[in-house]
Amino acid sequence: MANDFDGLVMAAQFGQNKMAEHDLWKAAFNCGAWYFVADQTGDDAAPVVGAMDGKPYLIAFTDEERAERFSADRARKRGGEATPVLHMEVAEAIEYAVSLRDHGVEGMLFNNGGYSFHGLSGQIAEMHNRYGRSGG
Repeated sequence: MANDFDGLVMAAQFGQNKMAEHDLWKAAFNCGAWYFVADQTGDDAAPVVGAMDGKPYLIAFTDEERAERFSADRARKRGGEATPVLHMEVAEAIEYAVSLRDHGVEGMLFNNGGYSFHGLSGQIAEMHNRYGRSGG
């Protein structure tokens, strides 16, 4: 069963306690994979890095359909073709995000748009240890 990430984000933003934020991250970490839009086609493709508050963030999605919509919207704005959707297991994606810190990428922005949520790479790795499948 898919999680209602829009509802979880709303609860986390407007909730009266920290449990809603806990539930949001726990659901994110328990996805089978996270999805990314490739910056180009071909063998050298890497996940798109965008900006939030003027700082670089890796853009991730909790489901493939959101990533496909983002790729199509991005292509329309650029006047080109949609780029592929990539996927990584959650632990692998976190390792990748942490490795990007050496290149100035601050963290991860999930589900870009009105119901997005984000975190710094180090904080996401720590939360994964607490909330993720391996951390309970």
